Amino acid sequence: MKIVTFLAYGITLISVFFSITSIPQIIIGGFVGRITGQALLSMLFGGIVSWFIISWLWKTIEGGIIPFAVLAGAFLVLGAHSTFQQDELTAESHTMIGAEQWAIVIVGALIMTQSKMIRWY
Repeated sequence: MKIVTFLAYGITLISVFFSITSIPQIIIGGFVGRITGQALLSMLFGGIVSWFIISWLWKTIEGGIIPFAVLAGAFLVLGAHSTFQQDELTAESHTMIGAEQWAIVIVGALIMTQSKMIRWY
């Protein structure tokens, strides 16, 4: 595994752990939410855009499509955060985490169906 790939794994998972990936989701979702009035759909749309940006960064910096292991790891990190911080999170936070998890699933499915090969790790 190249050092760039190793660093990309670490940076992506740390970004998910510290909710840095939620920043574009909040910004985009906030704009869409003002227009539509649908909080859940706007968070989901923001999450999809956010993960497409992350996927584009992987393609640009690392040189390949984002691996399935990164998507699965990010999904699990979000699930663990929601489970272990359950008492400290608001209902909106739980909804946002769920929307980001769905965004990961949607973006992962789109990437895997559109690419010529599936990159597992």
